[in-house]
Amino acid sequence: MFKGVFEVEATGGDSLLGGEDFDARIIDWLAEPFLQKHGIDLRKDKMSLQRLRDAAEKAKCELSALKNVEINLPFISATQKSGPLHLQTSLTRELLETMTEDLVGRCLKVCERVMLEAKVHPGALGDVLLVGGQTRMPKIQAAVKNLFGRDPSKTVNPDEAVALGAAIQGSMLLHDESEMLLLDVTPHSLGIAIAGGFFQRIIPKNTTVPTSAHHVFTTVKDDQPSAKITVLQGEAELAADNELLGEFMLTGLRAAPRGGVDIDVIFDISADGIVSVSAVDVQTGVRQSITVTRLVGLDRGGDQQGRAGQRRVDAWVRRRTRTSRSASSRPRSSSRSSSSCGPSSPAPRRTAWGRSRCSGRRRRCRSRGCRWRRRRARPWPAPFDRLERMLGALRGAVERGLGGK
Repeated sequence: MFKGVFEVEATGGDSLLGGEDFDARIIDWLAEPFLQKHGIDLRKDKMSLQRLRDAAEKAKCELSALKNVEINLPFISATQKSGPLHLQTSLTRELLETMTEDLVGRCLKVCERVMLEAKVHPGALGDVLLVGGQTRMPKIQAAVKNLFGRDPSKTVNPDEAVALGAAIQGSMLLHDESEMLLLDVTPHSLGIAIAGGFFQRIIPKNTTVPTSAHHVFTTVKDDQPSAKITVLQGEAELAADNELLGEFMLTGLRAAPRGGVDIDVIFDISADGIVSVSAVDVQTGVRQSITVTRLVGLDRGGDQQGRAGQRRVDAWVRRRTRTSRSASSRPRSSSRSSSSCGPSSPAPRRTAWGRSRCSGRRRRCRSRGCRWRRRRARPWPAPFDRLERMLGALRGAVERGLGGK
């Protein structure tokens, strides 16, 4: 930071590590002895699991100030032989630190990796800020002090640090006359897939944005008519192990031997993080491009989790769609539609187009109920609009959940 200019040297993180991982260790510590003693796994019952989560989080928070806490969960379960079962035990801070020692180590590895990428020694840093409620844990504060050689700064509330930073940046974006400037960096390397299934980096990780870079590639086959440009982000050497951002085809290449056509791939990243990728035939000037408006999370595992969550959302929507279609194909119940078509006629049957008809012996149905069904028939009901809104809300929740980790 210099005269209102905030320059990010490097960024990193573990999107699969958070306070819930510490809670999970306490939950397992509570559930395993109960399982061995009573043969009941409390983690398989939704009600019991929620009570375990609440108790674990409460105990974890209290152990930041106390040495020992009591955990009491009456009527946590029940059996026919012994009746109601209770869970009562005590947890010490020392035991919690032992159970979560590897999680604290993962936090330190992220810090060490980021400092190595930024080429910064711990002694050259100024204040060390703690972000997130989990950093109130004494074990984490002691580990940070041991790594950086100084006590972490407590001038900022860990629970409010992210919100304060977002508010400051929002003010900077809204007011052009602001004297503050943020120079951010790319959280991942950006590049394309090349022959052999490898990943060719064009913009390295931790490059200050806005930025632009290009690389010239050649064709790999004789008389190759087109080239597929697959845009990726990540740090793996193999293209399949990185995250796909988009792809497009550069067509209209001139006929030439292998390596005879030069293709210039250009990456542009704006200050808002919007990535534009263009591919140009150097000889003919033919151009194709793609724009990526949002980069995904910090960690490839988090991206896989996001895709799995999206698959669950899509599967849920498909199930609801099938349910709505089957519901729309059944006659609506009503006191007016209870009359039949006659002694020898079965109940009216709905066709595939949503219309009611009678399949009895009479050629014409005079039932008031059938006429009512015909008037009330619709091609497909309104739940589809409601499903679209629910799908949009679920997708937004998945994206917000990944971004918050």
